[in-house]
Amino acid sequence: MHQIQFPSADGMTLADIVFPAFLFLVGVSSPLAFERAQAAGKSKPTQARSSKRRLADSRKTLLKVIADCLTPAIVARLQRVPCLTWC
Repeated sequence: MHQIQFPSADGMTLADIVFPAFLFLVGVSSPLAFERAQAAGKSKPTQARSSKRRLADSRKTLLKVIADCLTPAIVARLQRVPCLTWC
């Protein structure tokens, strides 16, 4: 997990490049997607509902992935706690 730690010297890590690039791509693609939807005849409220639904679905998926990845580690740590092993 060395990407999370500070670099030993002044410099950049992979995370310093990927996240700004992602934000740039989202910023460029969002107006293009809204323009295409408007050209297809979708109203702005319809576009907003669609965006909110996608955001909610993305959050649910992300939370499920995090829960699936972290739950085994949390259970393993709780099993090592002496007061919980007899329960």
